Amino acid sequence: MIAATRPARLRRPLLIAIAGLGVAAYLAAALIADTQTLASALRGLGFSGLGLVLGASLLNYALRFQRWSRYLATLGHRVPPGPHRLIYIAGFAFTVSPGKAGEAVRSLYLHDRYQVPYADSMATLFVERLLDVLAIAVLASLIVLQDLRWWPLPVVALLVVAAVVVTLGRPALADGLDRLASRRHGRLAAGLAGLAKLLRASKTLLLPGRLAGGLLLGLVAWGVEGLALYWICQSLALSIALPAAVGVYGMAVLAGGLAFFMPGGLGGMEVAMPALLVAEGAPLATAVIAMLLCRLATLWFAVLLGLIAAAWLETRHRRNLEPLPTMSLAGSDPLAETMPEAPLERLPQALPLCVDLDGTLTPVDTLHEALLDLAKRSPGALLQLPGWMNLGKAAFKREVAARSELDVATLPWRQDLLDWLREQRDGGCRLVLATAAHHSIADAVAAHLGIFDEVIATGDGDNLHGDGKRRALVARFGERGYDYVGNEAADLAVWGSARNAIVVGNARLAARAFAIAEAGPVFAPEVSSPKTWIKAMRLYQWVKNLLVFVPAVLAHRIGEPAVLFDSLLAFLAFGLAASSVYLVNDLLDLAADRQHRRKCLRPFASGRLSAKRGVIAASLLLLFAVAIALWTGPVFAGVLALYFGFTLAYSLWLKRATTIDVMTLAGLYTLRIIAGGAATEVSVTFWLLAFSMFLFLSLAMAKRYTELFEVAKAGAASAAGRGYQASDLPALLSLGISAGYAAVVIMALYVNSVESLARYGDSHALWLTCPLMLYWISRVWMLSARGRMTDDPIVFALTDRISLGLFTVMGFCVLLALWPT
Repeated sequence: MIAATRPARLRRPLLIAIAGLGVAAYLAAALIADTQTLASALRGLGFSGLGLVLGASLLNYALRFQRWSRYLATLGHRVPPGPHRLIYIAGFAFTVSPGKAGEAVRSLYLHDRYQVPYADSMATLFVERLLDVLAIAVLASLIVLQDLRWWPLPVVALLVVAAVVVTLGRPALADGLDRLASRRHGRLAAGLAGLAKLLRASKTLLLPGRLAGGLLLGLVAWGVEGLALYWICQSLALSIALPAAVGVYGMAVLAGGLAFFMPGGLGGMEVAMPALLVAEGAPLATAVIAMLLCRLATLWFAVLLGLIAAAWLETRHRRNLEPLPTMSLAGSDPLAETMPEAPLERLPQALPLCVDLDGTLTPVDTLHEALLDLAKRSPGALLQLPGWMNLGKAAFKREVAARSELDVATLPWRQDLLDWLREQRDGGCRLVLATAAHHSIADAVAAHLGIFDEVIATGDGDNLHGDGKRRALVARFGERGYDYVGNEAADLAVWGSARNAIVVGNARLAARAFAIAEAGPVFAPEVSSPKTWIKAMRLYQWVKNLLVFVPAVLAHRIGEPAVLFDSLLAFLAFGLAASSVYLVNDLLDLAADRQHRRKCLRPFASGRLSAKRGVIAASLLLLFAVAIALWTGPVFAGVLALYFGFTLAYSLWLKRATTIDVMTLAGLYTLRIIAGGAATEVSVTFWLLAFSMFLFLSLAMAKRYTELFEVAKAGAASAAGRGYQASDLPALLSLGISAGYAAVVIMALYVNSVESLARYGDSHALWLTCPLMLYWISRVWMLSARGRMTDDPIVFALTDRISLGLFTVMGFCVLLALWPT
């Protein structure tokens, strides 16, 4: 049955017919176009321009996939991201089917491999199509504002979408289908019941909040493809404004949608786009070339990716690869590596139980933690590390331990192992802490935990690691005279002389240990995943680096391919540098983070990522950031170096200095704007710098106020690692609100300035942004005063629906101010 429903086999004849029709249509268009003009257009685009156009298409697909996956998750289905992306992209192979109905092949894959009901996946597809029509109609209205002759098409589309949404909002239709299904039998009854489920699922996805979010993603997704058309027109030397290009693209897509029974709207869009461009003053041959390039970079690029993804999925199927289980919201775990089974029972009490520390009792390495503490307290001492290493590993550990102040009480512990050890001790077992850590650290751990009867650790003699630890334990307890708990390959030597091997590790390590000692319990470690690294690198914080686009946007040059490309490079360089700093900051702030209610869950603070891997990752990220910065230009590289230096200084010292810390944060945000100007060679005005400094000072104070609010709520007098006391809350509130309102005053002064009047055709529309900004600043501080603000107001601003709505309205105000020009 499954083999009979293979999508590729069902659709192969259709694909052949569609490909033939597409080739015929594009050969006809090529006859109209001028090949010399086409070659000139490609040279004008260049590799960077072509990359931007294809990148816009990829961004379109990524945003639409994000909406698709969120809607499926809303209906209770979480498919593993990797295979899910392949399935979604494979649907593009059938985009050129009539009405894009072939994209329903995703439902076959999802049902076959992840048991997602057809009703839910088809409802997601239906709502996705509906929101696409709505978003494209909104974009098409941009051309209507210039030429009212085109108004019927977007208006009809908007009315149809509104009628469908209203109809789905009424439960009578689905209830009627259920009643009708109850009176029928066989496939008809099942089909009617399935349709009723589809309608109810669609209604769930079209609730106001989800509809608004999906529409916003659709507007951005299709808007960037309109931006791609604008870049293509620029390469062809067509004089067309960005809003008009986006409107032309939207209107052409709607026209293609009218050709419903033509595969992928073939013919409709190919005729409409050149006609609209000719109406904008483009020669026919040039307009046809623009259409060809646009369709190749959007439609046919998607089809190519879809064919590759579909072929990959089919190859995996033919190799009989087992699919991963579906991950529903109810919570079924993915397949895990099989571990050797050993019961968590009490061991015979005759032998002492020796327990390793680093990586076993705690997931961290205490030597690395001590080195980080030393780097934070006395960075100059790091210059002595090579000399200490020459004295030997044991002496090196002694010197580091003597100069650091590692607080073992804040270390993360393996609670399951600790509970089991306490059970063994309650049963009369003698517990020995046997570690390669320096004895001063081991003694502190033993005193803190209070469960060990003896400590064997590295002193002034041998380094008790691997065979050195085995010799010490054999000398103390004899061959096979102890049981041992370890976590790494170096512990195999210790297990070789032990009676029982208790393993904190994976199946492979356990199998090797059980081959040389009797099998004891196995404690599975918490394995880091790509998601763990994404969390550690704070990729969500990269949204702050969107500030590098501000100079180009305000200069109205963001549509120029070269300017946009340089802005993207600046964004990437700042993102990598910022992630490097975040890793360094987390590594230097381990003790403080472990005392924080939420920060204790960070990957390094919780021990899910080791300090050693963090240092390596931070170094590599910084190296890549420097390489991109030098490629972008020396001025930008200098600004990035300044940013990194101030950020590092903030992590080491400045964040503990009252008021200086928030001023530094505000300056770092403003540096991103300066860097954007340096990368694109767009001048940054005094108005922008002044507005940015006061606005970001207000938001930095809101961040600090939120942290201090939590401290006061917990009953503490001061914040750990900060220079503020709970009594400073009223002062922070007053200063933060004042700074925010000062930013709005600067904006109001700019609206009436000579520069604004020269840049905007109607600066009156800009006045509307002032009360909107006043409301937003007031709301930020009202939420902060109520304790409902997240740690970072910048992230809050880019994720809060009301904030996004306000920013969207402000954007329309700017467009209205620009429109007459």
